[in-house]
Amino acid sequence: MPELLAIEKRWLNLDRKVDLIQRDLIGANSLRAGAFTFAWLAVFLVGLVVFYLFSHGVRSWNGAGFELWPEWGPWKYGEVALWSSFGVLCYLLFRCTYYVARRDFDEWYQLWYGSTFLRAPFLTVILMMIVLEFVEWYGEGKWIENYILEEGNKTYFIAFVSFCLGLTSDATSSIVRDLSEGVTDFVRKAVSRVAQRLSSSVSNVDIAPN
Repeated sequence: MPELLAIEKRWLNLDRKVDLIQRDLIGANSLRAGAFTFAWLAVFLVGLVVFYLFSHGVRSWNGAGFELWPEWGPWKYGEVALWSSFGVLCYLLFRCTYYVARRDFDEWYQLWYGSTFLRAPFLTVILMMIVLEFVEWYGEGKWIENYILEEGNKTYFIAFVSFCLGLTSDATSSIVRDLSEGVTDFVRKAVSRVAQRLSSSVSNVDIAPN
């Protein structure tokens, strides 16, 4: 136990020294780059909220006329994309301000924030296509159909799950990557089997020159 405490203390001291070195290396531009990134993330979030309300029929400050998009058909994936965008923007705002507070926001990561924001809705829509189809199939005749898939409740289920997938965009990306590797492996094996059958359908005698 004392040995572990000593190792942990040395690790904390090393981590502290690394933080100080990082602050010396990139601290000069940390606040400026972090503030700029925070500003455009905040503008996108506010603009997206305004677009969401306007597209749902809100034309006044009292919120009258708010109407949800249809829970069935392709329009539900519009809700998925918007709510996942809310989630990933909240995640990026937290990450940005966290590193600014540590005075080690790296300006070279600004493009990473942009790429993460742009890819999150697409990844979430792809994953939610699988989730919704699975829930509708698995929950048929069960409590899921009577509660989650009930008219009105499905929208809140879509909003909650999409927001969470956007908030944990790194985990969402990892899940989609695992799925894509499985699909790629399936296609590779299927193509390999077709190629073997095509190859075996013609013998060397058939293609031998006269």
